[in-house]
Amino acid sequence: MAGLGETDGGREPTELPPHDEAVDPDWYLANNSDVADAGLDPADHYVRYGRAEGRLPNAAAHHARDSELELKRQVDPAWYLATYTDVAAAGVDPTEHYALAGYSEGRHPNAAAATLYARESGRELMAQVDPAWYLATYPDVAAAGVDPAEHYALAGHSEGRYANAAAAARYARRQEVDPDWYIARYPDVMESGVDPAEHYAVRGHAEGRLPNPTRLPAKGWAPVEDRTPATIRLTRYPFIGVVTPVRNRRAWSVDFARMLNEQDYPLFQFYAVDSNSTDGTPEALRSLDVAGCTVLPAPDSAYWTAATNIGVARAVADGCDYILTINDDAIIPPDFLKTIVDAAERAEARIVGSVIAFADTPGRLWGVGAYNDWSSGSFVQTAMAGAWDDALEQLPPSTEGLIAADYLCGNGTLIHRSVFEEIGLYDVRHLPHYHADSEFTMRAERAGIERWVAPMARVYNRFTEAAEGIFAPRNQRLFSLRSANYARPLIFLIDTYCPDELKARALVRYFMRYVKDPSDRMWSRLLRIVQLIDTPTAIRRVARADFFPPSDPALRAAEDLKILLGLSETTFLAMLYPILHRRLEFEAEHTRCAEAIRSGLDRREIVREILSRPEARYALPAHATVLLAYLNTDDDSAEALHPVKQRPPSGFSDSGRLPSRGAARSLTEATAGLVSSATRSEALTVYMNIDVLCMAVTDPKAATGVHRYVHNVMHQLARDVRIDLQLFYAPQLEHSAVALREGDLAGATFAQPGLRPRTGVAFYPYFPFAGVDRRFKALPQVFTVCDLFPLTNPEWFSTTAAVNFNGQLRYLADADHVLCISAATESAVRATFPTLPASTSVAHLGVARHSQSIGRRASASPAGSDGKPYFICVGTIEPRKNLRTVIAAMRYLRAAEVMDLRMIVVGQAGWSVTADGLTDLAGADAARITFLGRVPDEQLWDLYSGAVCTVFPSLAEGFGFPIVESFSCGTPVVTSNGSSMAEIAGSGALLVDPSDAVAVAAAVERLVTDPALRAALAREAELRSRQFTWEACAAHHVEAFERAAVRAMQDETPDRSWLGQRSASAAPQSERSSVL
Repeated sequence: MAGLGETDGGREPTELPPHDEAVDPDWYLANNSDVADAGLDPADHYVRYGRAEGRLPNAAAHHARDSELELKRQVDPAWYLATYTDVAAAGVDPTEHYALAGYSEGRHPNAAAATLYARESGRELMAQVDPAWYLATYPDVAAAGVDPAEHYALAGHSEGRYANAAAAARYARRQEVDPDWYIARYPDVMESGVDPAEHYAVRGHAEGRLPNPTRLPAKGWAPVEDRTPATIRLTRYPFIGVVTPVRNRRAWSVDFARMLNEQDYPLFQFYAVDSNSTDGTPEALRSLDVAGCTVLPAPDSAYWTAATNIGVARAVADGCDYILTINDDAIIPPDFLKTIVDAAERAEARIVGSVIAFADTPGRLWGVGAYNDWSSGSFVQTAMAGAWDDALEQLPPSTEGLIAADYLCGNGTLIHRSVFEEIGLYDVRHLPHYHADSEFTMRAERAGIERWVAPMARVYNRFTEAAEGIFAPRNQRLFSLRSANYARPLIFLIDTYCPDELKARALVRYFMRYVKDPSDRMWSRLLRIVQLIDTPTAIRRVARADFFPPSDPALRAAEDLKILLGLSETTFLAMLYPILHRRLEFEAEHTRCAEAIRSGLDRREIVREILSRPEARYALPAHATVLLAYLNTDDDSAEALHPVKQRPPSGFSDSGRLPSRGAARSLTEATAGLVSSATRSEALTVYMNIDVLCMAVTDPKAATGVHRYVHNVMHQLARDVRIDLQLFYAPQLEHSAVALREGDLAGATFAQPGLRPRTGVAFYPYFPFAGVDRRFKALPQVFTVCDLFPLTNPEWFSTTAAVNFNGQLRYLADADHVLCISAATESAVRATFPTLPASTSVAHLGVARHSQSIGRRASASPAGSDGKPYFICVGTIEPRKNLRTVIAAMRYLRAAEVMDLRMIVVGQAGWSVTADGLTDLAGADAARITFLGRVPDEQLWDLYSGAVCTVFPSLAEGFGFPIVESFSCGTPVVTSNGSSMAEIAGSGALLVDPSDAVAVAAAVERLVTDPALRAALAREAELRSRQFTWEACAAHHVEAFERAAVRAMQDETPDRSWLGQRSASAAPQSERSSVL
């Protein structure tokens, strides 16, 4: 059930040098006697004189010249020039043209050749025709009574008709293709220059590519901007490791990586384990802007099991809570990860699989887990294979909606890390490719670990039902014992997990189900395998030669009979009729034979009775009489013919263990460019991303609080002598960056384009515009997280913003440290991602001091330009800022003392809420509300200073800039009692329930009507603001950078010995050999 292809990797032979540069010395001397007589070196002579004299260096060149002469002899010059007027117009020699160009262009040398070609072409066209299909498809041809093959060759082909169903299907596929979408999704097609419709019809369809966006199988698939918010919302997001073995399926692997990048799950790492691909798969994956994508190398000998173990071991070492094993032939909807993780978390399930369906026929099931029925020979059988989706309704779900499964395949199965810690990795020794996933869940069953399938977690298999269904010819071959790579796992599973009394019964029934028309040697080999698993493990001795029966039929039959007679009782009964009559016994026959043995009848007598039946002469036509004669002799001649030995395959039951969670966590990535052994310089180099500043150059809306943070902390870090600050940005923002470099950042240092530093820290004060910069991937990564609200409260944001934010959060999987702008944000990060590998710390933001504004406030009573008092609301106009509640509070501010109070709103338009809409909502109070939009900083400080108070009842904030900005102007604040706002405001504000308009109005009224309270809060606010400085903020950043750099030095050469032992490769070739 594993999906890693066993191919030769597409390796191509080395190209030979041109024949005219490769002198064959013997041939040259034999054909140039003068050179031989002169005793000259043939290669030297050819280079100096022979080429200029028209001599040929080898037999190939001689053959090429003769071929050219032969082509020239075929040309009828007059016919050629009359037929090809372009040649005549060019005035070239027709024989030369045909030999040098015309032949390769498909031109004909003479009339006879052209006629022959036309006749042969007609035959070729006629050979393509499926007569029955052609007549059924084109009734006019059938009505005319003409031969369908002749009609197609003479007329149908030129009329655009199709010769057969396959040709019509190829045309239909061409019509499906959206060329622009196709080449955008598959850059390798664009690079090849092949017509996208032709590529899909000939190759893309067979490779499982998609022709257009409407063919994506899951109903929920659509462009990101059209998606509705996810219905599943988790309270915590475990760290997921997605492990996918890849090899020489670049298009599928790249497409799968892009699908992962579209997942709405925020925190996962993608481990693509490449087994020495030769088609550019690892390079293509590394070139993608996919967050958290790590390409791990695996040896060429690593099949699914070894490659998956490498990825699993790395995921466990990186601290992943769950590992999802999935193939690159899978197609998954954007909510797949969230769906399967939600199912596992709600049910507290440690192993959860997916429902797998065929992509070309959504609703048709590939399988829902697997099951064993040893007594019937149905083991590791895919459950519900070929059934339709509605059959799932017949399966009883658990209380959490999951479906119980016996065993699971490795495609789309989520496994908690504790399972690997408890029972080990996949068994690479005995199951290098097939059934390692099933055996793993059998091992889990023995350990008492439940296995489930989440019915809503869907994986769509790119393979078609015809090519990969249970009855497909390929699977019929693999399920048989003719494939050693499949037979060895089957025998191991039977020997390890099947009850002893059913082993022979299970194997022989499986054999008779899947091995079509087995030869006598196949039956003999089956019997030897049964003998092996019938022998107690402690005394097994087996040699490879034991599984290759004698070629002499009589000797082989005698040995088979001796083996049969020596089996244990239950095994003897199970193999009696299959070996002697080549069929399964009837229940009555089994009962009669069992009673005969219990009564003390000699086994030879039982065999003699069965061989004496006429049926035996049909089943064993050449040997029944010989075997009867052998049974009738007193001499045990088979013993002399070939004694049977019994030596077991060693280590049939050993399995490795993973280290403890603590030991695994200490293992970090040991890449060559992480940290050099040299001591770092006095100043720590920090490479800081400034994408936020670049975006604000062309889009003023990007100049938000995040922009203010990045701008200020950058300038502070530039002044810090402990830091060598170098800036960088996404290449897509080059135009904006040029404007900054020529303006505000003229004196800044920028990282060089070709730089590959081995020391320093990469700092992303916000998520990058176009992925992490590959130049700095070897360095410790420090990210700043302002809040998680698009994830925890997507209803406050546009769908596009929420989806994009989920994708950005994946960068945290590679982070070494996460800076949070408040303790509330840090708590949210730890609660939402409880096993985030990165360390975290708090760096409160700062605010500029505005002494002039404070002075103006101290010299005058709060009032606007019209002399009437006002309060100010600052922030982007969007649902989270909660302006609706403030407007509702205005209705309660109509007493005489506050009748003249005005509300001034400063902030640019966001989404969902507009100033006009809020004005309409205000009704009679609209005249008391003014929307100023975005204002210059100096005007903002003046507005703060002139206000009675700042009202900031946001539903949630990562920090709350308006609070500290108001404080710095000596203006008291009314703000929310939750999120970070209570933390930042301290004792300098009145805290209220942001959903309670009456409470908001009461707090504002207190500040308007109580000058003493207002003055006391103003003093406290001004003192509080001194705790929030950009200098202190930058200092916390420097501490985080230094800790990350020191930790990277300490982890430079971690002990990964267990990782190499458990996952670095497949077993040695001697251990990988099949017992067959």
